[in-house]
Amino acid sequence: MCTEALSVLIRKRIQDGFLDGAQICRGAPTISRLFFADDSIIFGRAKECEILEIQRILLGIFADAPLCL
Repeated sequence: MCTEALSVLIRKRIQDGFLDGAQICRGAPTISRLFFADDSIIFGRAKECEILEIQRILLGIFADAPLCL
C-alpha cells in the first residue's frame, strides 16, 4: 500500500513539473521509479529542488502511514 501511494505521489509531482525522472538517451521514455518486492529506486536530476521534493514526498508518506517503516 505504501508503494502505491509513493508511486502516485511521484507521478503527480512529475505531471506538476516538480520532478523530471531520467532518460537513458534522447527519445527514450522517462523513468522516475522502480519498485521490486520491498525495494524502491527513485530516479531524478541531481538538483537541490528535486531532492527536496523527494524528501517532502517521503516525509509525508511516513508521517501519514508509520506502518510503512
